[in-house]
Amino acid sequence: GGGFGSDVPFASHQFAYRIRVENMNALASGVDVYGVEDCEYDTDDSILEEGEEERRRRSAVHLLGRTWKIEEDDDEAEVVSVHSPRGGVVGKQPVIRPGEVFEYMSGCELATSTGRMSGYFSMAMVHHDAKTTMVGDPTTLTNDDQLFQMPVRPFKLIASSAIADYTKDD
Repeated sequence: GGGFGSDVPFASHQFAYRIRVENMNALASGVDVYGVEDCEYDTDDSILEEGEEERRRRSAVHLLGRTWKIEEDDDEAEVVSVHSPRGGVVGKQPVIRPGEVFEYMSGCELATSTGRMSGYFSMAMVHHDAKTTMVGDPTTLTNDDQLFQMPVRPFKLIASSAIADYTKDD
């Protein structure tokens, strides 16, 4: 036995992890979400103000879903993929404005005491006034909203029983 049910033929390890998504759109510094510096033009101020207003209008991001690749630290273990580009996170599809943070807790179960996860969030640049939605609610996305993927670098999953073993290898 072991695990959470009598039909689980291996010892299992539960992992909880906290994910933090922060909108670091630095409008005041002239750097947009993609890190491309604005060009300055010697032109009519009303055109520059119009561009600034458009940037402010589209400064929020809407987290629509996620895709995860979950790997156990075992050469023979299969890789589990969770592909949910419009499935939100913990039942929500939050809108995150500049300077705001959205955090959530989630978890997974592995047969090994260590593993790793990586993936990306499916997101859209949206109007600053857009509202957070719950999964299943109609979204307010428009044709003007820019869809993009926000990569999440690989991070380790280490069961408390494996922490001593993991740290002494370093």
